[in-house]
Amino acid sequence: LYNEHFIEHYNEVMIHLNQLGSDYSKAWDVPYELCEAGITESLGVKISSRGYINKILNELQDDGLIFFEKKHIIGVGTSRRKAYFLTALGKDKIKEEINNE
Repeated sequence: LYNEHFIEHYNEVMIHLNQLGSDYSKAWDVPYELCEAGITESLGVKISSRGYINKILNELQDDGLIFFEKKHIIGVGTSRRKAYFLTALGKDKIKEEINNE
């Protein structure tokens, strides 16, 4: 189905969202690192394009591990953009991964 790099990046996106700490899903203003461009930049050279990150984000959403809401992204003008957050299931999966290491 997916190659090992896709699966590795899939997990890295979840770890990235988890490392931001607080739950910004209730906030109006959220950090840049929660939008698609911010996630891509945060993962650096590992992710080749925003199209690729979009495939990963869609897959994580289809699996029920993340969700998005339109939020004001700090430092990116006034229009709202999609910001991504872990679901309860996503948070549980990350805890499970951390405990298995």
